[in-house]
Amino acid sequence: MSDEMEDRVTADDESEPSDEEVPPAKVKTDREYRYRQQAKAAEQRAEVAESHLAEQAKERALLVALATHPQRIADLDAALRLSDADAVELDDDGNPVNVGELVEALIARHPFLVSQATQPTNLPTTRPINRAKAQGTNDAVSRELAKKKYPSLRGRVP
Repeated sequence: MSDEMEDRVTADDESEPSDEEVPPAKVKTDREYRYRQQAKAAEQRAEVAESHLAEQAKERALLVALATHPQRIADLDAALRLSDADAVELDDDGNPVNVGELVEALIARHPFLVSQATQPTNLPTTRPINRAKAQGTNDAVSRELAKKKYPSLRGRVP
């Protein structure tokens, strides 16, 4: 190595003294500083996680409200994309407050989301079934089948 490089290396070594060379008060403050930085980072991660959970709760509440709405929503994916999940308000316990109003406003803005329950108009007409007559026919058929299948019951089956 050249002399200049050795001077630089020794200068770098001198700039960061080890824990043994630093007075105990300085070491304590450095550790406290690192702990405080770690605590701040942990708080920031907790805030991000909490906001992420709140967003998921809002989206879930909106999805449940759309799926259980009295007017059947035809396309839930489109309804979710068109709705504003950020507008959902949560109370202190994390329960949604205004989801019903948001769904009603969404349906008012986009009425095509509601499925139109149409009934066919040209249904074939059927005549009513006489259940008593149909029941008797089935009993007679089952009696004849029982007589043929079990010859020992011929005299016993009415």
